[in-house]
Amino acid sequence: MTARALADTALVYDSTADLPGGIEATLFEIVPLTVHFGTESLRDGVDIGGDELYRRLEATTVHPTTSQPTPGAFAEVYERLLGRSRHIVSLHVSGKLSGTVESARQAAASFPGRVTVHDTAAVSASLASAVLGVRELLQRGTTDDEIATFVDLHRRVARCFVALQTLTYLQRGGRIGRAQALAGQLLSVHPILELRDGELHPGTKVRGAARVPAELVRCAVEATAGRHDRRLIVIHSASAERADALVVALGASLAALEVDRILGLGAVVGVHAGPGALGVAIAPRPVRSGGL
Repeated sequence: MTARALADTALVYDSTADLPGGIEATLFEIVPLTVHFGTESLRDGVDIGGDELYRRLEATTVHPTTSQPTPGAFAEVYERLLGRSRHIVSLHVSGKLSGTVESARQAAASFPGRVTVHDTAAVSASLASAVLGVRELLQRGTTDDEIATFVDLHRRVARCFVALQTLTYLQRGGRIGRAQALAGQLLSVHPILELRDGELHPGTKVRGAARVPAELVRCAVEATAGRHDRRLIVIHSASAERADALVVALGASLAALEVDRILGLGAVVGVHAGPGALGVAIAPRPVRSGGL
């Protein structure tokens, strides 16, 4: 088994993790996806962030689109990092949601044996959790097998629940029909989506924004199944106060667990969620071999 550590292994992930740049390490790098407003192309987290996206969404009726990084963008990052690292672990958004991981694999083929690409079957807070878990493994010293075992466990166990403030942006993006979106608005329905098996699935529907936090707490309690080795990450889009309140509510119902961090949705994920989204991810933390 090949040993890996932060001293000689770089970690690459894409911008849909919604993590701040670098997560306090020099050998970590984010490869951004792109948001397109007509002919204008903006790199997620570089040229445009979540807050700016939401301001632009309110000012236009043209819905932006998103695109994955090219293999060339990944190859450039890999080549630069391999100039000072022996190996790269590259973690990416679910292949069922984006072609990003395929671009990464195509680029990795040019560096045989030196880049390991993982499809995490995750996005946003769930992808962030996978990145943070692999970082923890590398910090204490690990192996390729241990990383692969953790990522596989994370794919199978991690769950993420997101409540949308409005159905408008799903409708604009062609994910639901106009009549369904209008009906949801008239009834003040807040759908809760669940990320499972690398795809977003419809979950419960809550009528009235005031009921959303309690439903998210219920989902989180169910997903932890009494385990004390789970990581909680709260996510939101332009809803910092509601995110803080959700942290308090989670603490009251899951006293044995602490929320690891609060993340704002970036521009690419925000295109589909819109402003006012609120959610929580529940995912496994890595432990030493034999304890996964």
